[in-house]
Amino acid sequence: MYLSARSRIILEKILSVPGDISIAQLASYLDVSERTVRRDLKEVGETLQDFKLTLVKHGSRLTVTGASAHRDRIQKNILELVNNEFTPFERQQIILRVLLSESEPVKLIALANELSVTVATVSSDLTRLEEDWNGKIHIKRKRGIGVELESSILEKRELLGELLLMTVPKIKLYQMFSDLLDDNEAQIDERIADFVDLSLLHMCDPIITKWLKKLSYEISNDSYINVLTYLMITIQQIPKGKIIAKSEGNHVFLQEYPEYDIAERILRDCLPDMVEIPDSEIAELTMLVLESEIRRGQDVFYRNEKVQAIRIAKKLISRVAKEIDTPLSQINVLKGLTEHIQYSIIRLKKKMPMSNPLLEMIKAEFPDLFDIVHTAACDVYPFKQIPEEETGFIVLHFEAAIIHSENMRPYSALIVTSRSSGINTWLQARFRKRLPKLKKMKFITPIDLMKETNLEKYDMILSTSHLENFTHDYQFISIFFTDNEINAINKKLEKIANRKQNETFPMDAVATTDFETALSSLTAMQTYYNLIISLIKETYFTASSVMTRNLEDNLRSFSQEIAQKTNLAADDLYEQLNKHENQRKVLACGTNTAMFLINTEVETASIHVFGSKHNLEMHIASEGKVNITNILVFLLPNTLTSEEIEIFTYLITMLTEDEIATTMIESGNSEKIKNLILSILQEFLEQKNINHVVTDRSLGF
Repeated sequence: MYLSARSRIILEKILSVPGDISIAQLASYLDVSERTVRRDLKEVGETLQDFKLTLVKHGSRLTVTGASAHRDRIQKNILELVNNEFTPFERQQIILRVLLSESEPVKLIALANELSVTVATVSSDLTRLEEDWNGKIHIKRKRGIGVELESSILEKRELLGELLLMTVPKIKLYQMFSDLLDDNEAQIDERIADFVDLSLLHMCDPIITKWLKKLSYEISNDSYINVLTYLMITIQQIPKGKIIAKSEGNHVFLQEYPEYDIAERILRDCLPDMVEIPDSEIAELTMLVLESEIRRGQDVFYRNEKVQAIRIAKKLISRVAKEIDTPLSQINVLKGLTEHIQYSIIRLKKKMPMSNPLLEMIKAEFPDLFDIVHTAACDVYPFKQIPEEETGFIVLHFEAAIIHSENMRPYSALIVTSRSSGINTWLQARFRKRLPKLKKMKFITPIDLMKETNLEKYDMILSTSHLENFTHDYQFISIFFTDNEINAINKKLEKIANRKQNETFPMDAVATTDFETALSSLTAMQTYYNLIISLIKETYFTASSVMTRNLEDNLRSFSQEIAQKTNLAADDLYEQLNKHENQRKVLACGTNTAMFLINTEVETASIHVFGSKHNLEMHIASEGKVNITNILVFLLPNTLTSEEIEIFTYLITMLTEDEIATTMIESGNSEKIKNLILSILQEFLEQKNINHVVTDRSLGF
């Protein structure tokens, strides 16, 4: 039988006194109003009736009548349960579970009586909880009111799930759930019922199983337990109004993943009485499914690269910024790094060979950054090991971000002044307000300046007086420095930040390349030239002759056009195009152009560009349904060489991300698109030529 903590205390107090007790005494003891006590007496009276005892009211005084044997029974069955001795860890778990389940403040006296300890012990346990959970838990103490968790509904759910798995290990939980579903008479840990309503298990399990089967992959047992326990907690809370707040950070593109539709259907089946399921709840369950570990499934590799890429990029930025002690702008580095990681995940999942011709130069030029990035990447990527070639590419993204962040880094200044310490304090305060970039400041007198032996360690030298016979560069400022002086200092800081960026390779450096190295370099470049020449020759443009808006008719027509130029069957091509469209594997180029990447049985790659007479509604990755008038089909060999991977990664990235490129594609003009593809490939070759020259010189060949 369940009794609230306050009712239990009232019951214990009434039974412990030999005579009667007043409602006022109980209210004073519980630190609540008499009205609250009167409200709880109904539950107390019903509990006494279950044990053949009667709660008798004489005005505002209370007493219990009934046989002493019945008093002994209620004492043994209910009140003595409170006297169980818990370890500090068990006690803290119980306190946390109570706080997670309550939406109102909980009295310390209620927790103390529930656990048969003093209020001081409960207070100490609360402090220990905050310490042990490393900042995840913040407990708000309201004097005279009680204590409560300062956490969002989602944070409370996550904490409740973590606490459940701390109480019952996941492998045992999985076995217990299996036994309950199979109606096996196995021993079930009763503590599970403190977290979830086990009666929901028989409803939730078949619903989850039914809808997850619609996906092209199967999640692991561990991930299944995560989804199941989260769902059981969630559907208990939503009808009570405990709904996740809609976050501005929710990714719109989630709605275009099949997992979003699955999550919505699961919640609708579990909550049939709800007219509308909140988007925030669907999005959270979607993310949980997307984060699941995969047991098996052929199409897994296309499943959630964008979600993974964003998370990996954010984790990498956070880790690397901390290691190098430099603030990196998430906005500046996130987009480029995310796009790169998205393609690298595909390459790594398909176990494609990877080549990075700049690897040795990158390792030699940025050895410390390379080690930091490689360690971090191995930790956050969903693979056991990351090739050094991949790390090399990531390092370049971070090096660019570091150069950009120079404007954000804390600068140091040596400030020469003969003024008093009060004036120095004034100047320091003014600097912190007007020039927050100057984090490190050292104030010295002109005499002390002569003793400074290492002036190069300061980003700039400022002085409130003119320094005669001083050969180093310095900036004169007044103690009430003006806007002009502030602007002059900021310009100097910008020059410092841009110094590295503006450093160029000395063109007069003497190349010492030997014959064999030069021949190898030229041969490598010849491979790229041959591949690009072949690709340009295999680029075709066709205007559709189909007069309907039916997507199938148009895709079949495009397939027949491609089949005439290759040795592929038109029906097979249509099946692949249709499958990509259904599974949302089609990329967007601008607002009206779709790109298909088809790996098939061809020896050489080709590009096929089609212009439709009508708008065709297609499913586009991360965009949803879009009206399309132009279609690009890349036919690629099943096995790509490292050079082909580089070429296509560069070309596809430019076509989908560059604003000028997407504008030209949107025009539908075949000549403009042909010249665009040609110029992008020429630009690629120019960069490869420059990289080969820089690599040779840097390595001292």
